[in-house]
Amino acid sequence: MDRNKINELKEIKKEIEDYQRKIEELQRKIATKEKDPKIEQYQKEYDEHIKILIYISNK
Repeated sequence: MDRNKINELKEIKKEIEDYQRKIEELQRKIATKEKDPKIEQYQKEYDEHIKILIYISNK
């Protein structure tokens, strides 16, 4: 595997880890703030991050 491909894969891995952190943060907000008026916004952000994570994982 050439160096460019390795660097590209490292970048993809970093993106995945970033989205996983965002997803975990949103899960905590959803779980702990059930009466929060922003719960729907958190859920939408969570769903969007999941979609992006799946897309990145399939590159």
